[in-house]
Amino acid sequence: MDIDSLIEELRAERIRLDEIIITLERLRSLDLSPQRPGKRGRKYMDSEDRREVSLRMKKYWEQRRNKTVGAESAPDGPSPGEANNPARAAAASSSGML
Repeated sequence: MDIDSLIEELRAERIRLDEIIITLERLRSLDLSPQRPGKRGRKYMDSEDRREVSLRMKKYWEQRRNKTVGAESAPDGPSPGEANNPARAAAASSSGML
């Protein structure tokens, strides 16, 4: 093989490699690598959604109140909190609550 043709091939290869390097540098500057998902932002409700939640919670708490009214006629005796707390039981007995 002739040295001149070998040099010509190497120069052509160098030009091709230079173009590939330039292309890769441009791609790197675009930063096409997959991004990590950022933190989720706070979800904001508009006034209509807030009103719906408010009405739903009012209904929920009304049902809870009505359910506990029927349960208040529990058998006599100290509540679990009073049985475990002698100071509270003494205060309740001195005030005539027991």
